[in-house]
Amino acid sequence: MRIAIITCVCIALAHNVAAKKLPVGKVTLETVRASAEKGGIQKRFPGVILKFASQTRQYESFAMSDRGAVAVAILAPDRYCVAVFDEDRDPLTLEGQQTTCFVLKEGESIEVGVVLAAGPPQ
Repeated sequence: MRIAIITCVCIALAHNVAAKKLPVGKVTLETVRASAEKGGIQKRFPGVILKFASQTRQYESFAMSDRGAVAVAILAPDRYCVAVFDEDRDPLTLEGQQTTCFVLKEGESIEVGVVLAAGPPQ
């Protein structure tokens, strides 16, 4: 009898959690590498690990850019800064003085570009 009551309570709690609208936003990122030539064309750079560090809630979330050099992350509303790493988890260098911090609001969908410093051809 006790087991049946506990099961019913758990099912009821799970139903209540699923019934609420998720308070999240969506970030779409494109990862490209700067050209080594002045005025050259940037090239898509897939396989970049992106670390999203929350600036107020002290947590991190991760994504990876796909073959098209695009990553999508679903995150709680907050201010985030992004750090970039290669597939071996080594840090990558960003081009110039770009900032990779942004504010994400609930229900918002934003796009962020990440330009990596020029490097050897791949």
